[in-house]
Amino acid sequence: MSSAFLCEQPGLESYLRHRNQLGHTVFHQAARRSNADVFCILMRHWHEGVDIESSGQDTPLVLIIFNGSPNFGGENDPASASTDARGQG
Repeated sequence: MSSAFLCEQPGLESYLRHRNQLGHTVFHQAARRSNADVFCILMRHWHEGVDIESSGQDTPLVLIIFNGSPNFGGENDPASASTDARGQG
């Protein structure tokens, strides 16, 4: 079963907004696990989720940056190494 299929199911909103005891949402979990595909699918369904802070005041985007995941691109990503911040080589 794909993440995209699950996101199309009725009643999904309550699961997207659920927080665990650390204040993490599904966005935090996808960021912590470096799962860029799930993160992007979630963005299409609840883009506000990227700004939610956990109990430790970390947003999912902060977790991506500090985890240094190559799955999300960035300075450690060989595909982005030849471009500057404007996407030009």
